[in-house]
Amino acid sequence: MTIITVILLICFLATLFMLFSIRTRLTRKIDELSSRHLEAIQMLDHQQQENTKVKKQFADNYKNQFHLLNELCAAYWSPIKKDKKDYIYEQVTEILQIIDTDVEFENEINSSVDNIMVKLREDMPNHNETDYRFIEYIIAGFDAKTIASIMGYSVDSIYTKKNRIKREISKIQSPHKSLYETFIS
Repeated sequence: MTIITVILLICFLATLFMLFSIRTRLTRKIDELSSRHLEAIQMLDHQQQENTKVKKQFADNYKNQFHLLNELCAAYWSPIKKDKKDYIYEQVTEILQIIDTDVEFENEINSSVDNIMVKLREDMPNHNETDYRFIEYIIAGFDAKTIASIMGYSVDSIYTKKNRIKREISKIQSPHKSLYETFIS
């Protein structure tokens, strides 16, 4: 009877040890899953903050895009302003001066498009200022005829240069490649 009691006691202790071992592994798994869950919640929260930031930036840029148009329309239809054409001419001249000012135009593009020119200059350092200026015009949405007029190139040269830059962007290894491809298309 004592041997049976010892065997039963050993079986009982072995079962207890196995249950304790299983419980410990399950506790570790639960802790690991809880940690992953917390990381996922933090990542989601960060992504939601980024999305909110991007939406606000988009809204600001969208409104800013029409601000000047609003001023020009107000001047045009204002019964008070008699020198409408002069005012509108001055406003358009100011815009063109911004385009002619390298730093200011690039800063406008960077503030509107996630510092795209800063990133592009880092990823494509072997270009000259004329190339960067050309890229800025493309990002700003200027058509080939306008870019040709500004830079003194033929329209065909603009298309050739744009295709060359697009090919170069397709070959670079950069986390910003999709940003470039979106705006230089």
